Amino acid sequence: MDFFRKTGMMALGSRLRMLSEKVTSDAAGIYEMYGTNLRPKWFPVYYALSDGSAKTVTAIAKEIGQTHPSVSSILKEMRQAGLVDLRQSSIDGRQTLASLSEEGLRLREGMEQQQADVAQAISEISQHSRADLWEAMNEWERLLGEKSLLQRVAAIKGQREDMNVRIVPFDDSRHHEAFRRLNEEWIKNLFGKVEDADHYEFDHPVENIINKGGYIFIALLNDEPVGTFAMMRSKNPAYDYELVKYSVSPKAQGHGIGRKLMEACLAQARRTGGYRIFLESNRKCAAAVHLYEKYGFRHLPVRHSDYARCDVQMETVLQ
Repeated sequence: MDFFRKTGMMALGSRLRMLSEKVTSDAAGIYEMYGTNLRPKWFPVYYALSDGSAKTVTAIAKEIGQTHPSVSSILKEMRQAGLVDLRQSSIDGRQTLASLSEEGLRLREGMEQQQADVAQAISEISQHSRADLWEAMNEWERLLGEKSLLQRVAAIKGQREDMNVRIVPFDDSRHHEAFRRLNEEWIKNLFGKVEDADHYEFDHPVENIINKGGYIFIALLNDEPVGTFAMMRSKNPAYDYELVKYSVSPKAQGHGIGRKLMEACLAQARRTGGYRIFLESNRKCAAAVHLYEKYGFRHLPVRHSDYARCDVQMETVLQ
């Protein structure tokens, strides 16, 4: 079809659905032609019971790869058609056991020639096809089982967007408002109140951070500021720098921005002779604390802080 030639793989789902609908329609006609009282969608459940044993709904669902509610619905339809018997398990009354009825068993005996004819027809199609559809489906099912199409597209999207992430030095004329906004958002969301120490850092970042020997980095995603991390000279002589004002916008998470900001700070510390780095945080900022731990920061006993919300203090020694 011209439509599928134009859309290519983007219409994979639509094309598979159309093929499935055609095969299902033909299957219904085949059952009718052979006088078989069976619907195409019942076949997997019917086949699972065709050995004559009684099975739970859960066991059937697991065997044929369908959901419990779907199998339960099909069994009810098959019971109405007189093909299955349903009873409660004598071992566990919460479980329903299904088995073919006498009519269902008779139907099994009459389907042998139908199945042989269908198998021959499918074999003829395969012989005239350059590709083995059955083997291809096995491969696709295996690969999608390892990693779904959704996961694969998400990974490609993330990789592409990661290429559009840049870490740049702070420019007061371009980034001041974003620096304030990004940090105010997470502070207010988690703690409800912006403290005086916060205002000291993001009301006048050039005067109070950069001009005093510190650095501020901004993460840009498609040239939009989406993250911040600052490194100011520590007031404690035991440390060279203190990391402050780490923030990543929720809409930009998942692109490794926190990692890139951290690496920018630590690289700058090394370039300027920084050795010991200190930071403060809060247990509510679990993702941030995990990032700090990943980069070698170790927890310290919490002592005096300019922030009322501080309940985590950490340090690292750069190699």
